[in-house]
Amino acid sequence: MSEERLGELPLVSIIIITYNSQKYVLETLDSAKAQTYPNIELIVTDDNSTDNTVEVCKQWMVENKDRFVRTEIITTEKNTGIAPNCNRGLRSSNGVWIKFFAGDDILLPNCIADFIEYIHQTPDCNVLFGRMKMLKNGIISELPSQNNIYALSPNKLYKRLLRGPVIYAPAAFYSGKALDSVGGFDEKYPSIEDRLMQLVLLEKGYKFHYIDTPIAIYRVHESNISGVQLNNKGKKRVSRIYYDCWKRMLLNEILPRQIKEMLFVYALHVLYSVFINGPIVPIKSNISS
Repeated sequence: MSEERLGELPLVSIIIITYNSQKYVLETLDSAKAQTYPNIELIVTDDNSTDNTVEVCKQWMVENKDRFVRTEIITTEKNTGIAPNCNRGLRSSNGVWIKFFAGDDILLPNCIADFIEYIHQTPDCNVLFGRMKMLKNGIISELPSQNNIYALSPNKLYKRLLRGPVIYAPAAFYSGKALDSVGGFDEKYPSIEDRLMQLVLLEKGYKFHYIDTPIAIYRVHESNISGVQLNNKGKKRVSRIYYDCWKRMLLNEILPRQIKEMLFVYALHVLYSVFINGPIVPIKSNISS
């Protein structure tokens, strides 16, 4: 496509978030390269990986840089967590639209093109989600449609999310304008970047739009930060870092909002989960991003 034609299309920043992602990151990078939409810059932001993730990404970018308007690799000297890692990528991006993606997931080839087509038809859209697939134990399955959830008004969806997370973070597509308006991701909760961001955007009155088309594949494996495995009582075993972050976010962010909205049953559930039952069991781990 000519440079003149490219200039007519909004620039999209694909920001790949990595931490010890060597095993899967090439597949993630290849899925970014395979996008049918042409006007893309690719940013990899790494959270101090201890494996060869950075070296693998650097070599891949040398071989594939001509596919993108711009490529960049961001590194840090210490591990900081997902939210700060996302913010580093966001600060370095130039795109009108931003697609964050983990270094172990897969973008379907139509992902960015389908998002941009919807946006052209819906000029007031600033936050957009798509349908997801899941890859587990080598088997890909399609997750159910969420049309009914995204049909809700911002206020009703806000209250729905206070009852429990129902939105898949890998399906999100944000305008740079929307992310700037809320100051990026809240770094007080470095291991949980998505749920609080969604609530804050809804508080700002942003409508969440949805395309009922699969756009990405979420990979489930033993190193996912939010759940390693189930113990013999059926509870998730997760890293201590995630567990502590989860508790603080529930008590400091979710619980006060639930009380304000008079969702007292759900507030009691939060208190019960944190102080009595606990849906997750912490284990020692160096899992971060």
